[in-house]
This record gives sequence, C-alpha cells and structure tokens, in this order.
Amino acid sequence: MERLAATPIILPTKIRGVPEQKLREKPGERWSILEQIGHLSDLEPLWQQRIEDILEGKETMAAADLENRKTHEADHNTKEPGVLLNEFADLRADTLNRFRELNEEQIFLSSLHPRLLQPMRIIDLALFTAEHDAHHLASITGLLMHYSK
Repeated sequence: MERLAATPIILPTKIRGVPEQKLREKPGERWSILEQIGHLSDLEPLWQQRIEDILEGKETMAAADLENRKTHEADHNTKEPGVLLNEFADLRADTLNRFRELNEEQIFLSSLHPRLLQPMRIIDLALFTAEHDAHHLASITGLLMHYSK
C-alpha cells in the first residue's frame, strides 16, 4: 500500500523543473515522460476492475490491452503535466480506497490472471500494480538521465 500511495507523490518530484518540451520528447523510448504518466492513469481502471472481478468470484480477471491502445490514442503529449499528474493522483486515490475497504479474508481471494495463467490474490494484485509503477518510474528516470547529459 505504501508503494502504491507513493507513486502519485514521487511523480511530481521527478519532473519538477524539467522543461515541458523535455517531458514530451521520445529519445529512443517508446513513450515520453508525459505518456508514461498518462499510461499509469490509463491502467488504473483495469486495476480497479480486477479488484471487483476477484471479489465477484470471477474465474478469470479482466485482461489488459497488451497493445496499449488507450495510451497510444490518448495523445498524452498534448496535455498539461499538472492535469496528467492530478488525474493519476485522483484515480490512484480511488484504487487505494478500494484496497483499504477490504477485510483480511477478501485480500486473499483470487482469480486467474489472463496472461500469466496463474491465480492472483488481491494482495498479489497490489504488488503487481506497484511493480508496474516501478517499471514506469524507472523509465522516467532513464529519460531524465538522458536529458541531463
């Protein structure tokens, strides 16, 4: 939970003082920094849906769009950084609230992850989400290091 709560706090500090043009650049990366942030928002409804799928006892939880069409079509590079950061923070707050509402029995309920074909408990979903965040935070760090050269 701490890792999930930290991401919306870390993101603004990572990009503070970075010129907006740099936030929109894609030097050899699949996505710019703004697209990375937007992608985190794009996936938040999936995490929320998967919580519900597990609680409802669905055999298999909702699948991710592995082509990330939502992110590619969202044109996050045209958005203001503050708007993207606030959107993510609001969505993550909803996810965190949903996790916090769960009792001990519920966090150990599971459904099959559609790509991994492994049962995933709600507690595992929280870790999976935190690892996804970490991947994108590291990608942003890599872009920032590229700019500082």
